[in-house]
Amino acid sequence: MPSTTSTNAKKVTVIGTGYVGLPLCVLLKKSNHKVLGYDANVEKIKSLNNGISYIGDVEDHELEGIAFTADSKDIESSDVHIICVPTPVGDDFNPDLTILRSVVKTLETYARNGSLIICESTVGVGDTDALFTNLLNKGCRVCHSPERIDPGRKYPNYKDIPKVIGGMNKISTQRGVQFYQSVFKTVVAVRSSKHSEAVKLLENSFRAINISFINEFSNYCDSAGLNVNEIIDAASTKPYGFMEFRPWVGVGGHCIPVDPHYLIKSEPVMEWPLLSNAMTEMHSRPSNLANVELKKEETKLNKVLVCGVSYKPDISDVRDAPQKEFVETLLENNVEVHFYDPLVQNYMGLTKVNSLEGAHSYDKVYVMHQHTNYDYSALKNLSNVQSFISQKKLHEKFDKSKP
Repeated sequence: MPSTTSTNAKKVTVIGTGYVGLPLCVLLKKSNHKVLGYDANVEKIKSLNNGISYIGDVEDHELEGIAFTADSKDIESSDVHIICVPTPVGDDFNPDLTILRSVVKTLETYARNGSLIICESTVGVGDTDALFTNLLNKGCRVCHSPERIDPGRKYPNYKDIPKVIGGMNKISTQRGVQFYQSVFKTVVAVRSSKHSEAVKLLENSFRAINISFINEFSNYCDSAGLNVNEIIDAASTKPYGFMEFRPWVGVGGHCIPVDPHYLIKSEPVMEWPLLSNAMTEMHSRPSNLANVELKKEETKLNKVLVCGVSYKPDISDVRDAPQKEFVETLLENNVEVHFYDPLVQNYMGLTKVNSLEGAHSYDKVYVMHQHTNYDYSALKNLSNVQSFISQKKLHEKFDKSKP
């Protein structure tokens, strides 16, 4: 494991203690740095200071030895500031840097001359340079490093995921690389913060385009009477040139539905017909699938059950989960919707059911995904189950076309 000695251990503030920042706090502590987690959400900080983690990837005991604060003045003495705050898009899909701009103002007040600032939040190409120039002129070293957190993933280990970083100038890159070498097994330096920003946008735009295509291919397979998952399984046996993607009801989380819009809006502005169309199709897919269900003549939908409302299995995060648009379309058509998800307590004001034993009483049961270590056997032989499961091999559990 990467480690630091007492002579090069740093006092590090992680700004934003959510799904990205909190696991990073833990990793920094394990690397022998002195860690302060800062978040403007007072309730979050109270929970963390009471030793209670609200992130599934972080156990309560892992919070030991980490300080947490909601007072921005406490960050003043830190050697390193790592920014892990949300950078969403608005309803019009335009980038919203409001939270990040607020963080920059805080750092302009409290960051010391010579301190290292690393922005892990996703931004458009050139945004780091535009936002952090005053801090660079103040004498701070400023870098961008794309976060590569995948909530719920156990392998590879966080520290083993290569860390890309690029600075606003050469000395910033050198400082950033030197610091992250004490934390991550592999550090990949790129020539500038713009290059680092573009790395993140490329990674998730690539995934968005391929997911949109496989969803479109799935639509074709449905119309042609083909089993899309069997075809993907077979194609995946090719040892080169093919990368497996699975169709689903949509795509969710804090990256793929968001990051491509930052690329589309990046300077210099250009037309992105392939990426733009992929994103349009991605955002419309959940509602389109719900409308397909509503038009089926064999079953009139009065009351349905949606199983799995987080944006992927084994987490409780419902951010940008495509199930929301699917459910909204059903509700708009006077369908009563209940949900089953052992990891989510409240969702869209819907009635939660805690057992699948009554699943037979619904007009339709929509299985969006299944969490590990929970029993879904009550659905196995039901004729009213419609599965959207896309995890590899798990689809076979609900595939009635298989002998």
